[in-house]
Amino acid sequence: MPDSPRPVTALPSVRARVIAFVSIIAGGGLSATIGWVFAGLQTTDSGSVSTVTRGVTALIFAVIGGVGIACVAVLALRAMNEWQRGVSKPRSGL
Repeated sequence: MPDSPRPVTALPSVRARVIAFVSIIAGGGLSATIGWVFAGLQTTDSGSVSTVTRGVTALIFAVIGGVGIACVAVLALRAMNEWQRGVSKPRSGL
């Protein structure tokens, strides 16, 4: 068996993983901004919403948005890896 300079791995490239990580962080931050504004729109008769309420809402939105984008990023990285490797499903006996 000839020595290969690089071991065979199923990991996506470092560049693809960095892009996925940055997109997850950016998506979480943008979701937090949406949560902050959403909580600000939910004013009472006095016209004020506490900062704690806005912060908790922003945190909840950030987690939900980050997890959603992470799921999409993982699926995209897996699909990209299969596409580059040329892996396909085995055909059934038709």
